Amino acid sequence: MMKIITWMLLIMVLAFSSFWLLQVKQFTIVDVDTSGCFYKPDCECIDRMYKGWSIEQKNLYLKLMRLDFIYMVFYGLLLGFMSYIEMQKQKVYWLNNLLRFNVFVLVITLLSDLTENSFSLYYFSRTSHVDCFKWSYVFTYIKWAGVVCILLVLLMSCLIRKINSYLSSRTKKSLEKQNVDYKNES
Repeated sequence: MMKIITWMLLIMVLAFSSFWLLQVKQFTIVDVDTSGCFYKPDCECIDRMYKGWSIEQKNLYLKLMRLDFIYMVFYGLLLGFMSYIEMQKQKVYWLNNLLRFNVFVLVITLLSDLTENSFSLYYFSRTSHVDCFKWSYVFTYIKWAGVVCILLVLLMSCLIRKINSYLSSRTKKSLEKQNVDYKNES
C-alpha cells in the first residue's frame, strides 16, 4: 500500500513539475535584464522583473505561487514516504539513523519553502514594492540544500543496500558451492 501511495505521489509531483515548467516559459522578458534575479534577488532586480510583466503574467505568477503551497504537500509527502520505505528496508544502523534524520531535514525544508512562498506572495500581491524582503533567497537556498541532502541520503542508502544484498548473495552462493564440494569429497 505504501508503494502505491508513493507511486501516486511521484506521479503528482511530476505532473505539478511539468505544469510549472510549461507555465514558467510565459515569464520571458526580452527587454528587461533579470539575470541573477532567480539566484540572489534584491529589491531592484525584483522590481525590474515585476514591472516588465504584463497583467496576465502577474496574475499567472500569483496563481502559480498559490499552487506551490499544494505542491509542497505532495513533494513533502513523497520524500517522507520514500525515506520511510527505505528506512524499513535498511539494515545498516548509521544509514537507518540518517534516514530518520531525513524527517527533520524535511521539516526544515518545508518550513523554508513555506516562508519563501509566503514572502513572495506577500511581495507580489502588493501594489507598493518598497517593502521587499531582501533575504528571501536564503530560504530558497535552505530549501534546495534540504532537498539535495534528502535525495543524497536516499540514493546512498539504496546503493549501499543493493551492494550489501549483492555481496551477501555472492557469499551465500560461494558457501553453497563449498558445501557441495565438501559433500562430493566425502
